[in-house]
Amino acid sequence: MQITRAVPVASVVVALGLALGGCGSTASAPNASSSAPVSAQRAYNDTDVRFTQHMLPHHMQAVRNADIELAMGSAPEVKAVAQKIRDDQQKEIATMQGFLQTFGASPTSAPADQQAVWDKNTSDLRSAATPQQRDVVFLTNMVPHHSAAVPMAQNEVELGKFPAAQDLAKSIKSSQRMQIVEMNNMVRTRTSAYAGSNG
Repeated sequence: MQITRAVPVASVVVALGLALGGCGSTASAPNASSSAPVSAQRAYNDTDVRFTQHMLPHHMQAVRNADIELAMGSAPEVKAVAQKIRDDQQKEIATMQGFLQTFGASPTSAPADQQAVWDKNTSDLRSAATPQQRDVVFLTNMVPHHSAAVPMAQNEVELGKFPAAQDLAKSIKSSQRMQIVEMNNMVRTRTSAYAGSNG
């Protein structure tokens, strides 16, 4: 009878040991799981990364063409717009390069078809017959270029998560809309002038 009583006692000891071991494993579980939400709760999302990667080459193209207009254009008011675009977007390029470092992401190139269009715009700008024609080429190329940036910025405002990127997108959308109006007015003025001189 003593032997039969010893078996339950041993079983209780084993069971108690298992129970204690189980408590030890559950105690460590919160530590393991608590690290996952911390890493998952990023201060940015994929929209922020894509916005930055796509807007960077877009800005770089605008700066390239602004440099050509500043060096080879004619009208002071058109050069003033080119200077404003160059100054603003160079600062924004530096800001976005900082964003990519924060995101741990690399810069990307524009799609091949888009780059081909930009290269032709740059070639047309360089090869304009006169500085006055170059002014018009610059304006007529930059208006659609700016217009393409506005929905990119709006998408970041609506779907992004990184506050600094959203603020930059708001600034881009506002400033480029105003410049679109300004450049369209300059194009109309020059088109009317050329029509009058040929009439």
